[in-house]
Amino acid sequence: MNSSCLENESGNDRQAERAIIEEMLAAADVAVNGSRPFDIQVKNPQFYRRVLSQGSLGLGESYMDGWWECERLDAFFQRVMRAGLERRLPRRWRARCT
Repeated sequence: MNSSCLENESGNDRQAERAIIEEMLAAADVAVNGSRPFDIQVKNPQFYRRVLSQGSLGLGESYMDGWWECERLDAFFQRVMRAGLERRLPRRWRARCT
């Protein structure tokens, strides 16, 4: 990922990126910082940009880097896959930081 892209993001960009991810996850009945075992707990605010720019690879790598946690990864991924979220990722965000 282009690190200068992360450094130059505005507060509005961060809010928009978070809103997009939260809306997508809501379609899979997953919440950000929710209380259910399949909800994710975001630890790094750069998580949103990384997932938008890198898709499932960014989701997996950000998990490995400790940027988010989930008590029940199996239930999380079952919901995400059933909802087809990878296909619903906005392409314009992917192109911004490549």
